[in-house]
Amino acid sequence: VSLVDELGQRFAGLAGLGGWAGAQRGTTLIHSFCRHVVERRAAFVVEDATQHPDVREHRAVPDLGVRAYAGLPLAMRDGR
Repeated sequence: VSLVDELGQRFAGLAGLGGWAGAQRGTTLIHSFCRHVVERRAAFVVEDATQHPDVREHRAVPDLGVRAYAGLPLAMRDGR
């Protein structure tokens, strides 16, 4: 579970991400695939980040080794 705001993302729940991002339990938005979910307000699935047109140039691919991603927005009953 990632919490995203205008400054970055914080990992409230974390599995499988090591290195500096896992140790910090967060990143700036330049390393965030989650921001795509927030911006779209919809699920975002990437089977191969090295080939996906929306993220293949994304810093998370070379810097963090991200290869696949699946995210969907969490919303409260009032829509927030």
